[in-house]
Parts: sequence; structure tokens; C-alpha cells
Amino acid sequence: MEKDKLPERVRLRNGVIVLFKKRYKKPHKLAGKINNNWHCIINVQRGSRRIISTQTADFEQATQFAQKKCDEFLGLLSIGVSIKADLFRDIAMRSIQLNKYKYERRNQIESWKMYKSQIEKYWIEVFGNKKIGTIKTADISKQIRYLFQIKSLSDTTIKHYLLGLRWVFKQALDENKIIAIPTFPKLREYSKPFKPRPSFTEDEWIRFNEVLKTFDQDLKGKISGGNHGEASGDLNHQMYYRRALRDYCQVISYSGLRTGEASLLKWKDWKIINKGTDDEYCLLKVRADEKKGMKTGDREVVGLKYVNTALIRRKNDTIYNKPDDYIFSHVKRHEGQPIMSFRKSFEQALKKAKIGFDKEGNRIKGYTPYMLRGTYATLRLTKGNVDIYELAQNLGNKVEITEKYYSKAKPKDFAKNLSKITED
Repeated sequence: MEKDKLPERVRLRNGVIVLFKKRYKKPHKLAGKINNNWHCIINVQRGSRRIISTQTADFEQATQFAQKKCDEFLGLLSIGVSIKADLFRDIAMRSIQLNKYKYERRNQIESWKMYKSQIEKYWIEVFGNKKIGTIKTADISKQIRYLFQIKSLSDTTIKHYLLGLRWVFKQALDENKIIAIPTFPKLREYSKPFKPRPSFTEDEWIRFNEVLKTFDQDLKGKISGGNHGEASGDLNHQMYYRRALRDYCQVISYSGLRTGEASLLKWKDWKIINKGTDDEYCLLKVRADEKKGMKTGDREVVGLKYVNTALIRRKNDTIYNKPDDYIFSHVKRHEGQPIMSFRKSFEQALKKAKIGFDKEGNRIKGYTPYMLRGTYATLRLTKGNVDIYELAQNLGNKVEITEKYYSKAKPKDFAKNLSKITED
């Protein structure tokens, strides 16, 4: 019908302004019907096309609105201010793309991916449809409180979230959308009291290690007890993963590798030094070209000789033992791919060792494979007579980070060395 047809578009100022009407879209309850209000397209500069509702059905008033808005945009352009849409979402997506080039040049693409994910999955969800100039310090503080209290993220992780958010505000500042970046809240106002990262005590590690030694044999009885065929194959498969867990835990506990670094070790990254002597140890190469190796870049890690024992045993237990194969490889479904998580089997081993669970049977927070790294650091300081600077170098950390997060050592642990008097 004639009344359902959209009116002709009206061009003003040689097409710089276009007035038009449009239909409502789904899921609007009036979907398909014509919106009475006029809208305008303003093309004052290539690449800066803006579509705006005039908020009026009166043509004369809509024309005046469009003319005034066009003059406003021209005025902003004359002083170098961008007229691109200033919604947080639009600026965020531009900041992600522009920072990609910067991080590629630095060979830090994994860091860029982390910030990109945090911006897209969190900050755009929170601030996406807000004009960036309306976002204040109080709004950011509210989100920081949420990240601490509801999501229970660590100080370090929240710092990364804030760095990603700063990308967006820096982009807005460069585009003259804002005149200053809002003051970011200090994390110490929201963070919980510091707690050292958990690690096994010496006794717990001994008990846990004893469980690991025969952990796969717990399943052997199920195979000999009448299971055959596919069921038997599944149990053999589970036994393989339990043996892999044993070697994985020992590699981390005797070298201090991060869990991701251990998962991505290849056979070519392992070298035995002084084999068969009292001074035997190993060198493990962490490669920056692997995803989890980006944190500190390429580095060599010194491991105790027990790492060699674990890896010799592992090499004999896997078909993936060529130089470019992953040391901890899947043998089913994702054959040859690195095993990135042992959480389930690790938890089962904890239960058997009666470690890491409260009286009600609930797992105590922090008892994850990552605590093996803290166990290495603590026992090296308290039992190994290792200088904290040397230990930090091996861990790939700053000294203060190692001291703060990984060492539970106290002066009495060094009493033997502290009490010594050196004669001149």
C-alpha cells in the first residue's frame, strides 16, 4: 500500500546531508513499520560517515537538527578532533587492531591476544554502548571491585585487565575523544591481604611422591579383574596418563618450570650434563616460540638430576620420543599434541595421599599442579642452600617476586649458614 512506502531521501548541501526514514527491525514490537522520526546521514569527511536520529517527525525541525549537527562536525574537524563514533566498543576495536602491529614488532603476540580477549570478553560487555567520555573513575572502580570480589582474580591478572582498558582510553585520547584518561583506582584499596602461594611441605611432598610412584598400579587390578577389549584399552590408557602425571610432577618439582612450560617441552629441549657423576644435572630449554614460553622469552633452566631419571623413564614409556615430539604427549584423541592439564588425575593423587582436602572432603584452594613450582622454590631455599638471586634467575622471575610469592623460608631455616663466622 502507498502509506507503507518509505518517503524519498532528501539530500542537502550537495549530498553532505541525507535525510531519510527507516523501518523498525526485529525484535522491536513494531518491526516492519515505518519509524516516524527522520534520520540523517552526515558525510563531512571520507571515512567519518555518521548516522544519527533527529528525534523528530517534523521535516523542518529534522532539517535544522541535521544542519546544526553538520556544522558542529565541521567545527570539530577544523581543530583536529575526530568525529568517528565515540562509543567505547568502536574505540576498543580500533585500539585492538592498532596495538596488534606494535606487539607483532616486539614478538609479543601472545600478550596482545591476552589483552584482546580481556577487552572483547569483559570491557566491551561492560562499557560497550557507553560514550567513552562518560566513563569515570567511579565506573572503573566498580568493575575492579567486581573482579576482586566476584571473579576472585589475582592482583596480577587485574593489572592486565587495567592495561587492556588503558589501551582503549589511550586510543580515545589520540583521537581527541577525551581530554584526559580517567584516574585508575589503586589495586591495594580492593585487594585481599597477601597470602604466599601454596607449596607442599617436605613431608607432604614425600608422601605425594610415594603415591605417584605406584599411582598407575591402582588401575591394574581392574584390568586383571575381568575387563577385556575396549574397557581394558581404556584402563591402559588411563595408566599411561597416571605415569605421565608422575613424571610431569617430578620435572616441575625438581626444576621449577611453570606448568605450561613443562607441558610444552620437547625432547630436543632436554640435555643431560655430567652424566653419571655426582655433579649430574640437566638443562631444559624454554622456547619463546611456544605459547606459554612468551612470559620470559627463551631461557635455559637448570634441573636436578632427578629430572633426568624422570625423563629417561618417560622416553621409554611413549611412542612420541623424537626430538620434535612433545615430552608429555597425548596418545589418544589428540595424538602427539601436548597434555596441557593434569588437574583431574592430580586431584585423585592428592586424595590418595590425604593432602589438600579439609575434614569435610573439600579441596583446599591452591592445591593445583602449579604449587609444584612453589615447592621447588621453597625447598631449594630451605634445604638446598641456594642463593635467592640464582633461584630467581632459574625460575625466570625477579628476585622480589620469588621472595614474595614462592618462598616460605624464614630466618631459622638458614640458621646453619647465618650462624657461621668467616675468619679473614
